[in-house]
Amino acid sequence: MSKIHIILQNSKYQRYILFYNIPNLCFINYYKLFTLLFQMHKSLTVSKILSNPSVIQDYYIFLKSKLTCDKSLHIKEQEIFSTFYAEYFKRQQTDYLLNTKIDLYNDRIEPIHLNVIESKDNINRYISIISSISDIKIPTDILEKYLLFIKLTRDKEHDTFLNILVYTILKSNIRNFKSIVTYVIKYRRRIFIACEHKTIQNQSEIEYYINVLSVALEFIERMEYKDLNITKDEYEKLIGI
Repeated sequence: MSKIHIILQNSKYQRYILFYNIPNLCFINYYKLFTLLFQMHKSLTVSKILSNPSVIQDYYIFLKSKLTCDKSLHIKEQEIFSTFYAEYFKRQQTDYLLNTKIDLYNDRIEPIHLNVIESKDNINRYISIISSISDIKIPTDILEKYLLFIKLTRDKEHDTFLNILVYTILKSNIRNFKSIVTYVIKYRRRIFIACEHKTIQNQSEIEYYINVLSVALEFIERMEYKDLNITKDEYEKLIGI
């Protein structure tokens, strides 16, 4: 058995051979490629990513040149952020105010208070989509779930869309939403490979909708009776003053 065959039997390299199923490469090229990939993977430490999040984008750029489908990049992203999620996701002190406001309005707010005119089925679907974000650890998966909500509501007028988003967030009752948004902004994958599994989305449009989400959270933080379709007396009764 050749030296190359022996090395490739090593479980560490087998892992990469199974993961990076790249066609049209001869056997010796597989060896060179996976050796390089494995060395680069070892150097991509949690501390390096935390100190400089852009290095992970460099890693994705490198992988993109070696892969043929976005599905493989996505699997690699899952591996990185599922394993070390607790290291990357950090709760911020600014979450306290937002969490408090969501607690205040979650059970009390009604669609009419935000001029939301949607069927109950649609509203429940929106809430289901946004609520699921709290269980997701992968930055790009969180973003794609949010973009699914956008896809269902983007044909609305801007003010109507924003009201639906605010109402959905309040009813979804997600904790530490500002920290989640910061996490996505910092670590989301910006490198994609067009293939049958993935259509590359407009990055400027994605940035816009992330900003819209941030605006919605800020609106909730400062929301009072004058921001709602309600009188001051009705508001005070609503929140139990």
